[in-house]
Amino acid sequence: DRALTSAEVTTIYGLDGGAGGAQLKPADANWSDVKLLLPLDSDLTDASTGGHTVVAHGNAAITTSEKKFGAGSVYFDGIGDYLQSSAPDLSSGSWTIECWWRTDDISKHSQTIMAGTPDFYWGILFNHQGNGKLLVDLGQGSGWNLSADGNGNEYTMGTNTSWANNTWYHTALVFDGSEYRLYVNGALDATISNSASIGSTATMRVGLWGQGSMPLKGHVDDVRITSGVARYSGNTHTVPTEAHPTAATLQSPSAYTVTYTATDAASNEATATRTVNVIADTTAPVITVLGDNPVSVAVGATYTDAGATAVDN
Repeated sequence: DRALTSAEVTTIYGLDGGAGGAQLKPADANWSDVKLLLPLDSDLTDASTGGHTVVAHGNAAITTSEKKFGAGSVYFDGIGDYLQSSAPDLSSGSWTIECWWRTDDISKHSQTIMAGTPDFYWGILFNHQGNGKLLVDLGQGSGWNLSADGNGNEYTMGTNTSWANNTWYHTALVFDGSEYRLYVNGALDATISNSASIGSTATMRVGLWGQGSMPLKGHVDDVRITSGVARYSGNTHTVPTEAHPTAATLQSPSAYTVTYTATDAASNEATATRTVNVIADTTAPVITVLGDNPVSVAVGATYTDAGATAVDN
């Protein structure tokens, strides 16, 4: 009998990726396909493997006063603010474009959520000409030739007309190789039956249309573009309940299996296993304020704080 060495413990628990233990995996099974990911918590960094450069124009800026998830979102004043980024190539295969957005003024006509640049590639617009719906435009660079609705319009309109000021909406545009689908809060809003791919554009904008018009007055959060994967299908899908995972967001296994092996001088081998259940910590720390509370201090007097203690389980 002997204690395990640190190296043996590491291998058993798989902390170095060894075959003997469970490994933590990215929470997003399609992480390698994420080509643009803007958490927009404190800066404009692309957290995906795409490494795109994002630049704010006008007064577009991170704000912490409103956000869907995380620490912040980007606010657009409705005059001409926008974010511009180099864009993933969506000219072949399946893909998914999605984000959370909200408007300060649902009555403001023609507010862009996102669009490819220059014009005639792809775009998602809210309240076109005051109709209270989402609009999708799709093209190959010379016109909106992919999104015609069959009624003489070069675009396709959604059906949802229930909107409210200062309310977050998850919107996703999906292409699966045979049709385009637009979702709002997990519900199918529009379908475009066309198997042709959009054109390849080098840049995209958030909050402003491709040719520089129709600005958004409101916020955008958690922008994600996935290339090669149609994330959502059918008439409904589950709406994300937390920020889109990054490379650092790992999926905790529900249990580890620890295997013990012993071999004697006669080459007889025995094994035994132990299951180690991984349980999330759901108990918040307890903070105790020391000293009097409240405290009264005379004007001009020196104040020395008594401090506080924090205990976690």
